[in-house]
Amino acid sequence: MCLPYVAGVDNSPAGVSQIVSANKGECFPLKKPAGATFRNAELKDTIYKDNFPVVNGWGKFYLPKAVTMQVIGVVEGILCPCEQLQLVLMTCEDQKVYAYDEEELHLVASSLKQLLDEGMEYPASTTYYRGEAFKDMVRSYICLLDKCKIINENL
Repeated sequence: MCLPYVAGVDNSPAGVSQIVSANKGECFPLKKPAGATFRNAELKDTIYKDNFPVVNGWGKFYLPKAVTMQVIGVVEGILCPCEQLQLVLMTCEDQKVYAYDEEELHLVASSLKQLLDEGMEYPASTTYYRGEAFKDMVRSYICLLDKCKIINENL
């Protein structure tokens, strides 16, 4: 695959935004999964363009730390859990590529370059569910409550 698409461009969210804008609408066949095509698109070109709660949640409710997600495109030609679904690809400060499929956020490639050179892993072996970002917070809170209970009992 031809990679001037990413050559010489900063992989920061701002750089990725430039890449997306400059190549909007272009399609790239992916090596995997079979039959998959990556179509470069911005958020406004997806079915989520007017769904602020979902879009806002991508960066806040799935990964361990809050991030700013940047939509880079959609993948067409593969089966997804929901028939009406559009598999949206995005990246953030860690420069990894994630796919959202209405149920989970999948880590599908370690970089945009890997996505274009090797394709993507979907469904991915590393996935994040909505609310996963808070699982450790709940455990910590329960431990804190237990400690407070012990302290109160000893007063």
